[in-house]
Amino acid sequence: LRTYVHGKFFANKLASLEDENDNAHNWEKLKPIIIDAAKETLQNIEKDKSRNWLDEECKLINERKNRAYMQMVQKHYTRNAEDEYRVNRRQDNRLFKQKKIKHWVEIYRKIAHLKKQKEARKFYNVVNNAKRVLSQNFTLEGTLEDISTTLQDEELEAPSINEVKRAINKPNNN
Repeated sequence: LRTYVHGKFFANKLASLEDENDNAHNWEKLKPIIIDAAKETLQNIEKDKSRNWLDEECKLINERKNRAYMQMVQKHYTRNAEDEYRVNRRQDNRLFKQKKIKHWVEIYRKIAHLKKQKEARKFYNVVNNAKRVLSQNFTLEGTLEDISTTLQDEELEAPSINEVKRAINKPNNN
């Protein structure tokens, strides 16, 4: 809804609705239209998979740890199974930590090398990619789900079609 084109597209979808006074019924009609318009106008944003350090060795150890966990939580729960899982988990965590450290050390070396060579464009490209990866790692995932569950608890009144139309036609200041 930020651009004129998106607003017009949504307004055309909204025009297909009839003006009725039953807000709950209108909301049931309006919700799929909003979702469809958002899917058609906005692109899917996929997270960049920047786990270059995750290789076959990591996958094998992780699978071994998962098998040990499944054996531990099954009906064959023994101290031996628990100890085996702990050992596998320790190995898994240790290997992942080592691989991550090697990966970031390699990135830092590459940044230092590009700085010495005075390759500004490549230098900032690597720095910005590293910054993007780190910011993805420290975002608050799952907050939208938490917000949606709290909003459902409050039982807010559904907006009428006229309120939705006014919100669409309202100019954006940003």
